[in-house]
Amino acid sequence: FDFSLPKGLIDPDAPLYLGRAIFELIAHHQELLECVQSVVEHESGEEETNNDDDDTTTCQHKKPIRLYSNPVQHIRLKPPASVGPVKAERGSVKADATPWHQDSGVLTSDADETQVWTVWIPLGSDVDEFNGCLQVVPKSHQEFQTVVPHCPLGAGILSIPDTLIDKAHVQPVPMKRGSILILHRRLFHASVPNLTDHLRSSLDLRYQPAHQPTGRSYFPGMVVGHDYKNEKDTAGAVHQDQKEQELEETAVSVSHEEWQRLWYEARRILSAPENQEIWKDFDRWHTHDGMATHDMCA
Repeated sequence: FDFSLPKGLIDPDAPLYLGRAIFELIAHHQELLECVQSVVEHESGEEETNNDDDDTTTCQHKKPIRLYSNPVQHIRLKPPASVGPVKAERGSVKADATPWHQDSGVLTSDADETQVWTVWIPLGSDVDEFNGCLQVVPKSHQEFQTVVPHCPLGAGILSIPDTLIDKAHVQPVPMKRGSILILHRRLFHASVPNLTDHLRSSLDLRYQPAHQPTGRSYFPGMVVGHDYKNEKDTAGAVHQDQKEQELEETAVSVSHEEWQRLWYEARRILSAPENQEIWKDFDRWHTHDGMATHDMCA
Protein backbone atom coordinates (compact mmCIF):
# COMPACT_ATOMS: atom_id res chain seq x y z
CA PHE A 1 0.00 0.00 0.00
CA ASP A 2 2.92 2.38 0.50
CA PHE A 3 3.55 5.21 -1.93
CA SER A 4 7.24 5.64 -1.22
CA LEU A 5 10.29 3.37 -1.35
CA PRO A 6 11.92 1.84 1.73
CA LYS A 7 14.95 3.39 3.40
CA GLY A 8 16.99 0.19 3.09
CA LEU A 9 17.76 -2.15 0.21
CA ILE A 10 15.28 -1.75 -2.64
CA ASP A 11 14.10 -4.69 -4.74
CA PRO A 12 13.28 -4.29 -8.45
CA ASP A 13 9.67 -5.25 -7.64
CA ALA A 14 9.38 -3.31 -4.37
CA PRO A 15 5.64 -2.58 -4.02
CA LEU A 16 4.49 0.96 -4.77
CA TYR A 17 0.92 2.22 -4.62
CA LEU A 18 0.74 5.18 -6.99
CA GLY A 19 -2.98 5.45 -7.69
CA ARG A 20 -4.71 8.64 -8.78
CA ALA A 21 -6.56 9.07 -5.49
CA ILE A 22 -3.41 9.41 -3.38
CA PHE A 23 -1.83 11.65 -6.04
CA GLU A 24 -4.83 13.99 -6.01
CA LEU A 25 -4.78 14.13 -2.21
CA ILE A 26 -1.08 15.00 -2.09
CA ALA A 27 -1.00 17.42 -4.99
CA HIS A 28 -4.43 19.00 -5.36
CA HIS A 29 -6.53 18.81 -2.18
CA GLN A 30 -7.32 22.51 -1.83
CA GLU A 31 -8.25 22.68 1.86
CA LEU A 32 -5.27 20.58 2.91
CA LEU A 33 -2.78 22.53 0.83
CA GLU A 34 -4.12 25.92 1.89
CA CYS A 35 -3.71 24.88 5.52
CA VAL A 36 -0.16 23.63 5.00
CA GLN A 37 0.74 26.66 2.91
CA SER A 38 -0.32 29.01 5.69
CA VAL A 39 1.82 27.13 8.23
CA VAL A 40 4.89 27.07 5.99
CA GLU A 41 4.59 30.74 5.12
CA HIS A 42 4.03 31.65 8.77
CA GLU A 43 7.30 29.96 9.73
CA SER A 44 9.09 31.82 6.95
CA GLY A 45 7.64 35.12 8.22
CA GLU A 46 9.16 38.42 7.21
CA GLU A 47 12.71 39.53 6.60
CA GLU A 48 13.95 42.52 8.59
CA THR A 49 16.42 44.83 6.88
CA ASN A 50 18.50 47.41 8.73
CA ASN A 51 18.87 50.71 6.87
CA ASP A 52 22.29 52.09 7.73
CA ASP A 53 21.56 55.53 6.28
CA ASP A 54 18.77 56.49 8.66
CA ASP A 55 19.13 53.84 11.42
CA THR A 56 15.69 52.35 10.78
CA THR A 57 14.41 48.85 10.14
CA THR A 58 11.98 47.85 7.43
CA CYS A 59 10.23 44.53 6.76
CA GLN A 60 10.35 42.88 3.39
CA HIS A 61 7.68 40.31 2.59
CA LYS A 62 8.96 37.20 0.89
CA LYS A 63 7.34 36.12 -2.32
CA PRO A 64 4.71 33.36 -1.91
CA ILE A 65 6.33 30.01 -1.21
CA ARG A 66 6.04 27.27 -3.80
CA LEU A 67 4.86 24.26 -1.82
CA TYR A 68 6.66 20.99 -2.51
CA SER A 69 5.72 17.41 -1.69
CA ASN A 70 8.62 15.87 0.22
CA PRO A 71 8.98 12.25 -1.00
CA VAL A 72 9.29 10.77 2.50
CA GLN A 73 5.61 9.86 2.70
CA HIS A 74 3.85 6.73 3.92
CA ILE A 75 0.69 4.88 4.70
CA ARG A 76 1.00 3.37 8.18
CA LEU A 77 -0.76 0.15 9.10
CA LYS A 78 -0.82 -0.71 12.80
CA PRO A 79 -2.55 -4.08 13.36
CA PRO A 80 -3.63 -5.19 16.85
CA ALA A 81 -0.57 -5.80 19.00
CA SER A 82 -1.99 -9.20 19.91
CA VAL A 83 -1.72 -10.52 16.35
CA GLY A 84 0.82 -8.34 14.53
CA PRO A 85 4.63 -8.61 14.53
CA VAL A 86 6.27 -6.70 17.36
CA LYS A 87 9.78 -6.68 15.94
CA ALA A 88 9.96 -4.75 12.69
CA GLU A 89 11.64 -7.06 10.23
CA ARG A 90 12.29 -5.87 6.70
CA GLY A 91 9.00 -5.82 4.80
CA SER A 92 6.80 -6.46 7.84
CA VAL A 93 4.35 -4.25 9.70
CA LYS A 94 5.28 -2.92 13.13
CA ALA A 95 2.50 -3.40 15.67
CA ASP A 96 3.89 -2.17 18.98
CA ALA A 97 4.65 1.40 20.02
CA THR A 98 6.59 3.57 17.56
CA PRO A 99 9.64 4.99 19.38
CA TRP A 100 10.24 8.68 20.06
CA HIS A 101 11.75 10.52 17.13
CA GLN A 102 11.94 13.79 15.22
CA ASP A 103 10.94 13.67 11.56
CA SER A 104 14.16 15.50 10.65
CA GLY A 105 16.00 12.60 12.23
CA VAL A 106 14.98 10.22 9.44
CA LEU A 107 16.25 12.59 6.73
CA THR A 108 19.81 13.10 5.57
CA SER A 109 21.70 15.89 7.30
CA ASP A 110 21.58 18.24 4.30
CA ALA A 111 17.89 18.76 5.13
CA ASP A 112 18.35 19.67 8.80
CA GLU A 113 17.29 23.26 8.12
CA THR A 114 14.61 22.40 5.57
CA GLN A 115 11.19 23.60 6.70
CA VAL A 116 9.53 20.19 6.49
CA TRP A 117 6.06 19.84 7.97
CA THR A 118 4.42 16.43 8.47
CA VAL A 119 0.67 16.06 7.96
CA TRP A 120 -0.62 13.04 9.90
CA ILE A 121 -4.11 11.80 8.94
CA PRO A 122 -5.92 8.91 10.67
CA LEU A 123 -7.94 6.77 8.26
CA GLY A 124 -10.81 4.36 8.78
CA SER A 125 -11.47 5.08 12.45
CA ASP A 126 -10.91 7.65 15.17
CA VAL A 127 -7.63 7.21 17.08
CA ASP A 128 -7.07 7.28 20.83
CA GLU A 129 -4.76 5.88 23.51
CA PHE A 130 -6.14 2.38 22.95
CA ASN A 131 -5.69 1.95 19.20
CA GLY A 132 -2.40 3.67 18.45
CA CYS A 133 -2.76 7.46 18.49
CA LEU A 134 0.27 9.73 18.41
CA GLN A 135 1.79 11.23 21.52
CA VAL A 136 3.96 14.34 21.60
CA VAL A 137 6.18 16.33 23.93
CA PRO A 138 4.71 19.83 23.50
CA LYS A 139 7.22 22.58 22.64
CA SER A 140 10.11 20.11 22.34
CA HIS A 141 10.80 21.61 18.91
CA GLN A 142 11.50 24.91 20.67
CA GLU A 143 13.58 23.40 23.48
CA PHE A 144 15.76 21.52 21.00
CA GLN A 145 16.82 23.77 18.14
CA THR A 146 18.72 21.03 16.32
CA VAL A 147 18.23 17.40 15.36
CA VAL A 148 19.04 15.37 18.47
CA PRO A 149 20.82 11.99 18.36
CA HIS A 150 18.70 9.07 17.17
CA CYS A 151 19.69 5.55 18.21
CA PRO A 152 19.31 2.66 15.71
CA LEU A 153 17.10 -0.16 17.02
CA GLY A 154 17.37 -2.40 13.96
CA ALA A 155 15.30 -2.78 10.75
CA GLY A 156 15.60 0.96 10.10
CA ILE A 157 13.86 1.92 13.37
CA LEU A 158 15.29 4.91 15.27
CA SER A 159 14.69 6.24 18.77
CA ILE A 160 15.61 9.38 20.68
CA PRO A 161 17.49 8.45 23.89
CA ASP A 162 15.16 8.15 26.89
CA THR A 163 17.19 10.70 28.83
CA LEU A 164 16.01 13.45 26.45
CA ILE A 165 12.29 12.69 26.78
CA ASP A 166 10.38 14.82 29.29
CA LYS A 167 7.97 12.05 30.23
CA ALA A 168 6.12 14.22 32.72
CA HIS A 169 4.80 16.34 29.86
CA VAL A 170 3.99 13.67 27.28
CA GLN A 171 0.60 14.34 25.75
CA PRO A 172 -1.50 11.86 23.73
CA VAL A 173 -3.29 13.26 20.67
CA PRO A 174 -6.67 11.55 20.10
CA MET A 175 -8.15 12.48 16.71
CA LYS A 176 -11.20 11.98 14.54
CA ARG A 177 -10.69 10.05 11.34
CA GLY A 178 -9.97 12.32 8.40
CA SER A 179 -8.72 15.19 10.56
CA ILE A 180 -5.13 16.38 10.28
CA LEU A 181 -2.28 16.99 12.69
CA ILE A 182 0.61 19.13 11.42
CA LEU A 183 3.95 18.40 13.08
CA HIS A 184 7.11 20.52 13.17
CA ARG A 185 10.18 18.67 11.94
CA ARG A 186 11.89 18.82 15.37
CA LEU A 187 8.87 17.92 17.52
CA PHE A 188 9.39 14.81 19.65
CA HIS A 189 6.60 12.35 18.88
CA ALA A 190 5.80 8.66 19.00
CA SER A 191 2.76 6.38 18.84
CA VAL A 192 1.23 4.01 21.38
CA PRO A 193 0.44 0.34 20.69
CA ASN A 194 -2.85 -0.73 19.14
CA LEU A 195 -4.55 -2.63 21.97
CA THR A 196 -7.84 -3.14 20.12
CA ASP A 197 -9.00 -5.91 17.78
CA HIS A 198 -9.09 -3.61 14.74
CA LEU A 199 -6.49 -2.33 12.26
CA ARG A 200 -5.40 1.28 12.72
CA SER A 201 -4.31 3.01 9.51
CA SER A 202 -2.98 6.48 8.84
CA LEU A 203 -1.20 8.63 6.27
CA ASP A 204 1.78 10.83 6.82
CA LEU A 205 2.50 13.36 4.12
CA ARG A 206 5.32 15.88 4.17
CA TYR A 207 5.55 19.33 2.61
CA GLN A 208 8.25 21.96 2.38
CA PRO A 209 9.36 24.99 0.34
CA ALA A 210 10.42 23.93 -3.15
CA HIS A 211 13.89 25.49 -2.95
CA GLN A 212 15.12 23.40 0.01
CA PRO A 213 16.74 19.91 0.11
CA THR A 214 14.35 16.99 0.73
CA GLY A 215 16.65 14.69 2.67
CA ARG A 216 16.01 12.00 0.02
CA SER A 217 17.83 13.25 -3.05
CA TYR A 218 17.22 10.01 -4.97
CA PHE A 219 13.42 10.11 -4.53
CA PRO A 220 11.11 12.27 -6.68
CA GLY A 221 9.07 15.09 -5.19
CA MET A 222 6.81 17.59 -6.93
CA VAL A 223 5.40 21.08 -6.70
CA VAL A 224 1.84 20.99 -5.41
CA GLY A 225 -1.06 23.39 -5.24
CA HIS A 226 -0.71 26.83 -6.79
CA ASP A 227 2.28 27.08 -9.12
CA TYR A 228 4.20 30.35 -8.77
CA LYS A 229 6.76 29.44 -11.43
CA ASN A 230 5.56 31.96 -13.98
CA GLU A 231 4.67 34.77 -11.60
CA LYS A 232 6.86 37.82 -11.21
CA ASP A 233 8.36 38.73 -7.86
CA THR A 234 6.27 41.08 -5.77
CA ALA A 235 7.74 44.46 -4.92
CA GLY A 236 10.34 44.19 -2.20
CA ALA A 237 10.60 40.39 -2.42
CA VAL A 238 13.71 38.88 -0.90
CA HIS A 239 15.70 37.17 -3.65
CA GLN A 240 17.13 33.70 -3.15
CA ASP A 241 20.77 32.79 -3.36
CA GLN A 242 22.00 30.88 -6.39
CA LYS A 243 21.68 27.40 -4.80
CA GLU A 244 18.09 28.04 -3.73
CA GLN A 245 17.29 29.37 -7.18
CA GLU A 246 18.70 26.25 -8.84
CA LEU A 247 16.72 23.95 -6.54
CA GLU A 248 13.52 25.84 -7.20
CA GLU A 249 14.01 25.84 -10.96
CA THR A 250 14.25 22.03 -10.95
CA ALA A 251 11.06 21.69 -8.88
CA VAL A 252 8.07 21.41 -11.17
CA SER A 253 4.44 20.39 -11.13
CA VAL A 254 3.83 17.01 -12.74
CA SER A 255 0.89 14.98 -13.98
CA HIS A 256 -0.24 11.79 -12.30
CA GLU A 257 1.33 9.74 -15.09
CA GLU A 258 4.65 11.58 -14.80
CA TRP A 259 4.64 11.14 -11.01
CA GLN A 260 4.20 7.40 -11.47
CA ARG A 261 6.99 7.28 -14.06
CA LEU A 262 9.40 9.16 -11.79
CA TRP A 263 8.83 6.73 -8.91
CA TYR A 264 9.19 3.64 -11.10
CA GLU A 265 12.38 5.09 -12.57
CA ALA A 266 13.75 5.75 -9.07
CA ARG A 267 12.97 2.15 -8.12
CA ARG A 268 14.71 0.85 -11.25
CA ILE A 269 17.84 2.91 -10.61
CA LEU A 270 18.10 2.21 -6.88
CA SER A 271 17.54 -1.54 -7.26
CA ALA A 272 20.31 -1.94 -9.85
CA PRO A 273 23.22 -4.07 -8.55
CA GLU A 274 25.71 -1.23 -8.96
CA ASN A 275 23.54 1.00 -6.73
CA GLN A 276 22.91 -1.40 -3.84
CA GLU A 277 25.04 0.69 -1.48
CA ILE A 278 23.20 3.97 -2.12
CA TRP A 279 20.68 3.29 0.64
CA LYS A 280 23.51 3.73 3.17
CA ASP A 281 23.54 7.42 2.22
CA PHE A 282 20.12 7.66 3.91
CA ASP A 283 21.41 6.32 7.24
CA ARG A 284 23.13 9.09 9.18
CA TRP A 285 23.01 7.27 12.52
CA HIS A 286 25.30 4.32 11.70
CA THR A 287 29.02 4.28 11.04
CA HIS A 288 30.34 2.27 8.11
CA ASP A 289 30.99 -0.70 10.44
CA GLY A 290 27.37 -0.68 11.64
CA MET A 291 27.90 1.02 15.01
CA ALA A 292 25.74 3.86 16.35
CA THR A 293 27.23 7.27 15.66
CA HIS A 294 26.56 8.83 19.09
CA ASP A 295 27.75 8.00 22.61
CA MET A 296 24.22 8.47 23.97
CA CYS A 297 23.23 5.28 22.11
CA ALA A 298 25.81 3.10 23.86
